[in-house]
Amino acid sequence: MTPIPTDDRRAPRGFLAAAAALLAMALPTLGAAAGPAQAVADIEAAAHSYVESLLPPGSAQTQVTVLPIDRRLRLAQCGSALQARLPVGTSLTARATVAVSCAGPTHWSIYVPVVVESRIRVLVLRHAVARDTRLTAADVTVETRQTAGTATAYLVSVAELAGRTVRRPLAIERDLGRHRSFG
Repeated sequence: MTPIPTDDRRAPRGFLAAAAALLAMALPTLGAAAGPAQAVADIEAAAHSYVESLLPPGSAQTQVTVLPIDRRLRLAQCGSALQARLPVGTSLTARATVAVSCAGPTHWSIYVPVVVESRIRVLVLRHAVARDTRLTAADVTVETRQTAGTATAYLVSVAELAGRTVRRPLAIERDLGRHRSFG
């Protein structure tokens, strides 16, 4: 079998093209490392402020915790105010991700995880209930609990039980969420 001749000049060109492509992708990162970096605390504060702005009125007992961002992160200093938003198609839940971005001269975006917890009065089952049970005031009590998410995710008054049927068996002392427990 005869070896197929190759053009040895192609290998260096291919390598140089690949190296140039990698360098082009890395230039924004290298520029961020060389110039002033955006403070990670500012990014976390932008995510925190944004989530607090989404909370319903009267959410004084709601705590927003921004999960820490890697302190080694170096993004270019933003020349304008940081912008925060929820990713398209999502809503604020107990665990959410907030997109914080810079629209200034250097464009970048980072997704910051947040946790929302509330200390609220919620309806809690006095006893276990079977599937397809229509709940009444006799089935529940009101307790103050630390819950995941905002107060809007839970039933907080007996009047909200009207017309609701349990879609699966629920255990005693279970707090009643708006969407997860009822059909």
